Amino acid sequence: MPLGNLAVNEDWILECIRDLGVDGLSAIRTSQLRFDSRFRKYCAQNLCGNYNRSWTCPPNSPSVESIATEIVGHPDAVVFKVSGPLRFTVDWMSMMRVADRLGGICASITDKLIPTLRKGAVFGYGPCKYCKTCAFGSDEPCRFPDKRIHSLECACVDVADISRQSGLPLEHDPDRISFFGLLVYEL
Repeated sequence: MPLGNLAVNEDWILECIRDLGVDGLSAIRTSQLRFDSRFRKYCAQNLCGNYNRSWTCPPNSPSVESIATEIVGHPDAVVFKVSGPLRFTVDWMSMMRVADRLGGICASITDKLIPTLRKGAVFGYGPCKYCKTCAFGSDEPCRFPDKRIHSLECACVDVADISRQSGLPLEHDPDRISFFGLLVYEL
């Protein structure tokens, strides 16, 4: 699919995502992804504090099967990660800065890259960060349902397995954290 004089292909997609400031990325096939519905129990335990607080977090999110079907319905994917330093082991503020950075990158992919593709979807970490404030809290429907960014955790994608397959280290050290995103697409 041409974009001006430029052909949209995997290399161009990788370059676009790299230019957004990710700390690592790798092209994969969605058939390589491993799903484990047991991850959804962590959502129900509200370990992140977002259970039933957004349109993209359980119990308001689509079923695991529905999200998995959407993901594998796109043959190609790019896994990407952002990382950042922690001042101490449980440095919530620094973790959220890194997560917010990933959210901004996912929103940029949603706005700038997905419209150039035949079809695509992006997945990040935690609740959707497309809007500054989710409409869920005001009992309104999602303002941008076609731009929702679901989390990999909610989709039950095994992030540790993505890390191994892509060669992108999953960092959860006392002094560093990383979060992963995923673009699934069809040219």
